[in-house]
Amino acid sequence: MHFLSISFHSGEFVKLIIEDEVMKKLEPKMSECAELIKKNLHEGSPVIIRFNDDVDGITAGLAIYEGIMGYARTEGIKLAGGRVKTIQTSSPFYEKVELVHDLELRKQFSKKPLVIICDYGANEESVENLSKIKSAGFILVVIDHHPHAKEIKETADTFISPFLVGGNSDYSTGLLAVQIALELWEGVNKNLAWFSLQGDKSVFAKEKGFSFKEPVAIDYVANEVPKENNLGAYEKLLADKEALERNYEKAMNKIKWILDNCNRFSKVRNVEGVRVVVVKMGKLCKKGEYPSKGKGLNFISEQFIKKCNGALICIGYGDDTISIRANAEAYEKGFRSSRIIRKLRGEYGWAIKSGGGHEQAASIRMNESLVGKAVETILELTAEEITISKPPPEK
Repeated sequence: MHFLSISFHSGEFVKLIIEDEVMKKLEPKMSECAELIKKNLHEGSPVIIRFNDDVDGITAGLAIYEGIMGYARTEGIKLAGGRVKTIQTSSPFYEKVELVHDLELRKQFSKKPLVIICDYGANEESVENLSKIKSAGFILVVIDHHPHAKEIKETADTFISPFLVGGNSDYSTGLLAVQIALELWEGVNKNLAWFSLQGDKSVFAKEKGFSFKEPVAIDYVANEVPKENNLGAYEKLLADKEALERNYEKAMNKIKWILDNCNRFSKVRNVEGVRVVVVKMGKLCKKGEYPSKGKGLNFISEQFIKKCNGALICIGYGDDTISIRANAEAYEKGFRSSRIIRKLRGEYGWAIKSGGGHEQAASIRMNESLVGKAVETILELTAEEITISKPPPEK
């Protein structure tokens, strides 16, 4: 296991884990977020930490949790009686079921709850329900590195995103959350930032050449732990080298089977000079087991990228889900997941339950009976996107 030596400034801000212009511009906003959390802890507000169920979301939730608990101990703030609740979610947006759940929780508390949402919640699908919890008296913090709806800046009391200062999704939510948490308590596990960066395939992790086992083990156990108040299980995992190794090996065996068998369920097409691999993920990944279809497609796309030169797009589908992965060369040729999903919404309307993510990695949930047809539509839209982006022929 790697340990990173991070020192602290004697001044107002904690030293940045990644020191560049984007993080420096975000620094005041992250400090403001930490101050809001401190203020609410001193005022006795209950805290609900919500986080996505991948490595980035889990490490972000864990960092904020560690920061809050450490700050409370330092300041002598009592957090007994279920005052801090943590909830893991698989949804890419803040759904109505989450709204109903949190409104029920509100009845248990005499003071306004502070809700901190990590690695999701900034998209258009989340805004309406988040506006409703704000109206119900919640204090709202959203930390998310996905492309965001412009309304979220007005909806949240504090919104932290690299896109606010000219950054991109390489600045993982876990990185931002660790930076905020360090302003609460300097004992927060700083490695969580690097686990998140590796888990989300950030260029910062690639530049360092890190290959931690922890992100793989975290991903593996994410399906096995309870969905609420589970961060202690991740803390225990990270402290137990034997458990880490055991879960890492289990995960790698599953991944190996998928990679050994993926060619049987894949078709390769040429779309305007771009190689597109269509994979029947439902044949490779079982619902409720590691890895999910989206995570499984990550490994498959990496394998195809190693074998192939040039632009590559992988489309995986199964049950009610379609996942999309595109490499940098496909992005350069004009492929954008957000535009594909926007056009799909226009064509399929009510059948699309949710859709979003990054420009090179996104997912769609929709009516299961239309998934096959939608995959064909994505191929047609991909051809249009690449054709439009081609430079005109020289005269």
